[in-house]
Amino acid sequence: MKPIPKSMLYLFVLVMLMSLCLSTATAESAQKSPVKYYTRTNSNKETMPDNEMVLAEIEKQSGIELEVIALSNESYGEMLNMMVAAGDTFDGFNLVGATGVNYMNLIERDAIVPLNDLIDAYGPNIKEQMGAAFEFLGTDAEGRIWTLPRSEVFPMGFVPTIRQDWMDKLNMEMPTTLEELEAFFEAVLANDLNGNGDPNDEIPYLGDGFLYGMSNFSCYFFGNGLTNLDAERRYMDEDGVVRPIYEHPNFKLMLETFARWYQKGYMHPEANILTNTQRADLRNADRVAMTSGWYTTGVNAEITIRSEGKEDALYVALPPLQNPPEGGACAWPSNPIYDHQTVVMKTAENAEYLIKYYDWMLASPENLALVNYGIEGIHWNWKDKEQNIIELTPQASNYSGFYALGNLYYYPQMPRVYVNPESVRDYEYDVLQQRIRNDFTIMSSFDAGISYSYTGTDAEFLTNDGWTMIEEAITKIVIGQMDIAQWDDVVKTYKAIEGDVYSAVWTEQYNAARGK
Repeated sequence: MKPIPKSMLYLFVLVMLMSLCLSTATAESAQKSPVKYYTRTNSNKETMPDNEMVLAEIEKQSGIELEVIALSNESYGEMLNMMVAAGDTFDGFNLVGATGVNYMNLIERDAIVPLNDLIDAYGPNIKEQMGAAFEFLGTDAEGRIWTLPRSEVFPMGFVPTIRQDWMDKLNMEMPTTLEELEAFFEAVLANDLNGNGDPNDEIPYLGDGFLYGMSNFSCYFFGNGLTNLDAERRYMDEDGVVRPIYEHPNFKLMLETFARWYQKGYMHPEANILTNTQRADLRNADRVAMTSGWYTTGVNAEITIRSEGKEDALYVALPPLQNPPEGGACAWPSNPIYDHQTVVMKTAENAEYLIKYYDWMLASPENLALVNYGIEGIHWNWKDKEQNIIELTPQASNYSGFYALGNLYYYPQMPRVYVNPESVRDYEYDVLQQRIRNDFTIMSSFDAGISYSYTGTDAEFLTNDGWTMIEEAITKIVIGQMDIAQWDDVVKTYKAIEGDVYSAVWTEQYNAARGK
């Protein structure tokens, strides 16, 4: 046998060394433990019988092990705060529903890490598809990204719905302006449209809550999509100062409008104290011409009314009103299209795998369908793959998106679920959704996605007594217990109590969040 040449020996040794190094590197980069992620209980998603089956398929397809832990919704934020304070080791959690916890506070506590480097290394799909989300949410002054975004499948549900069948009875067209809407309200009061023999029991407008009922028209008056009226509603003035919405020049005009509606009988006389159940009962009793809150309230009522023999009952979406006052907009308010969802802890042992999993979800419609709806062929099938439409099977009810790690629907990629017209309620929901999504202008708050922190600021120990005063004044003015002329003095007092302090804190933090 011929001796092996030295050159061949050297080559053999080199190959063996490279193989050893490669296997060592692979072993070092392998996932050492499951990604440990906390979320809140939500409609018992954590108890669905097919969760483990879906998890096994997710881990098979993604190559990533997961340990998702659901905490009680009622104490979710409190429990997370305690775990963060104790320095517990876990990889990340869902910010949604974590009362008392926001990413700004977590940054101050040095509890989370910026994500730029992790996304650069492990998130090509995140970079490609979530650019608009990061632009919407903003970064800090150093350009750091602190959260992975969430996206709602339908955030634009704050559109009033109006009785099409009653408009047909009146031979009226769909209102397009505030004046035309008020003319419809007058006609409702003048006619027995529900045909029960009582010409005085129809209610032209019933908001799903007193302040909610006003906030649905926030875009029209303020050009700013507010989904409620409370102490945390803001606008930006022409000088770039962030102010409480109650200081907006058009807020008084909105109060005058709703006071007029109340005094003319367009609103229920006890609108400010009705409970959710009472409002639902009024709609179901075929008494309400237009309602607002979440868009489904009208659909739920119309189905009840139809079941009692009035087959023509139909609530449809009211298009945004034209001719708004200066500073207003032709739009309806919306929840944020994107919001902060996932943070990565400084104690994380699997930070890269948490990013990889989020990136994997965004890699294809099939991946998003798997984590949100379950396994193809078991929980869903393609209805029209070219149009990205799936149809759920009866077994779909055994899984409810527990491993989506929050609301990562990402509408441009997420398959749309086919709705059978025979499923009347779901079909009506879908019809309304498509009308609103495709035909209406929708607007979220100008600072949607920004979390303000009062820790260590002049606003830290404010008691919100000013807001209590504002809330009382709004109610009294609308129901006629206070003259609208007193509003200016109320706002002046509010500014002195807390408004100016909040304004200074909000402006500074808004500019920081927008990198200014």
